[in-house]
Amino acid sequence: CKRAPAPMAPLDALPADVLTKCLDFVPFDEVHTTAKQASRGLRSAARRALTKGRWRPLKLFCARGRDELFAAFELTGDNTLNNEKRWAKPVISDATRALLREAWALAPGECLIEVASWWPPETFGPHINSLEGAIRFLDVVVPS
Repeated sequence: CKRAPAPMAPLDALPADVLTKCLDFVPFDEVHTTAKQASRGLRSAARRALTKGRWRPLKLFCARGRDELFAAFELTGDNTLNNEKRWAKPVISDATRALLREAWALAPGECLIEVASWWPPETFGPHINSLEGAIRFLDVVVPS
């Protein structure tokens, strides 16, 4: 007589720290969206993975990166009447610089997807194109 296979235990049966560690190997987008919708235990583990686990730097980058890069800037370059030689350089704290570099080291592709979704602040006017965020971000994480 053949026995039926034992039913698999749900993911909620795993301890919370083990489940959180498992989510470190799931792509960020799935942890951020899909995992939160599966069950209460998985949602809790996903939240923990995003706030305390491997994905923390990327989550903080997605939440604060744009505001930090466009928050303050200084005009640099030639201070003559010919303003074509002047440009706005972002003023970034060391903590923010470290966060941006950590997120870039963790998942450069996800960082570029996030940066591509940014629009420049309206206070900069229409002359700033949508690539400004990418230029500022790459200037910090990959200095020339």
